[in-house]
Amino acid sequence: MTLAGRGNHDHSNSGDRPQRPGRGVRLQRVLADAGVASRRDCEGMIESGRVRVNGETVRTLPVFVDPENDSIEVDGRPVPKPERRLYLLLNKPERVLTTVDDSSEFAGTGTARTTVLDLVDHPARARLFPVGRLDFATRGLVLLTNDGELANRLTHPRYGVPKVYEAVVRGSVNDEQLEELRKLIGKQERQDARRRSEPGSGPRPRSGAEVEIIPSAPGETTIRLTLRERTGYPLRKLIVSAGCPVKKLTRVALGPLELTDVREGQWRELTRSELMLLRRDPRRAPARPKPETQGGAGYGRRRAGGSGRPGGATRSTGPRRPGGPKRFGGPGGSGGPDDAGRPDGPRRPDGPRRPNTRGRSDGPRPAPRSGRPGGPGGTGRPRRGPNRRGGADG
Repeated sequence: MTLAGRGNHDHSNSGDRPQRPGRGVRLQRVLADAGVASRRDCEGMIESGRVRVNGETVRTLPVFVDPENDSIEVDGRPVPKPERRLYLLLNKPERVLTTVDDSSEFAGTGTARTTVLDLVDHPARARLFPVGRLDFATRGLVLLTNDGELANRLTHPRYGVPKVYEAVVRGSVNDEQLEELRKLIGKQERQDARRRSEPGSGPRPRSGAEVEIIPSAPGETTIRLTLRERTGYPLRKLIVSAGCPVKKLTRVALGPLELTDVREGQWRELTRSELMLLRRDPRRAPARPKPETQGGAGYGRRRAGGSGRPGGATRSTGPRRPGGPKRFGGPGGSGGPDDAGRPDGPRRPDGPRRPNTRGRSDGPRPAPRSGRPGGPGGTGRPRRGPNRRGGADG
């Protein structure tokens, strides 16, 4: 056990920062992970003298402990050792509560509604809880874990972790309805942010809500929504308020996690690569599908010609020089100003090239002297061009 600092205690969420090596883990975090109470309540229990570490009562924070070797007691009862961390991805069906248990019986009938934990039967029997909430009538991705620190990073508004939904609505949706939906979501997010704002909490990340249409079946439209702020108002009602009757609403992604390889009502453990990506960059959104556009799916409006440019135009590299490539002359050749002043005319691609006559008289070219390529009057280095041996082709 390590005591660090005395006096005023900062009640900010200390679990958001990584622990310094050699200091152990904060005591309130160990208690919260063991299911004693929330992290804030555990801090109050420590300061009131209800917690003992290795037989010594602790009243001052922060305290760092080794959960594997230190003996921790709360009100005289030992705290169990930490259990294995689990990360489960559940495909929640409709009419299932995203909570640990239905404490309020359904409409006073005495019958508890089904919860997400009722759908999971993991052999480890760990104490799991859902990360965030998903409406009763909304289906899709729910993450279950016993890692409180990761759950806080995925749900706290300051981190801006994207949540992606797909809403299937009846009929078509025009641009005015999409713009109205964006305004409604932005207004609700601003209201919720002001309600949750605390003095000195610093600026929050921008909302960045994205609304777009993706390919869907005939007679209906699929709207893809990416939200980075938590809205207290049900998302389904916001979509209906924009004039879009919702048939089905599904959460398809949470941060970099996507709803793949799991059927509705089933669950699976996260893969190693998914867990690494979730810990490294939880703000990363999954790849966006190609939105629905005129003439089929694509990132831009495609028209006749298949190039994605207006009128099917292809990419232009600008006007070409008359005659073709620069290095050849004559019909179809370069014919540029550099070739016009040659003594024997421009080069032709279909005939022998003109021998080098610079610095010597006409006639057979003598053999080059040793160590001086190019012969008498040469430059001492090979000529540029295909004929690098100093003699004429052929």
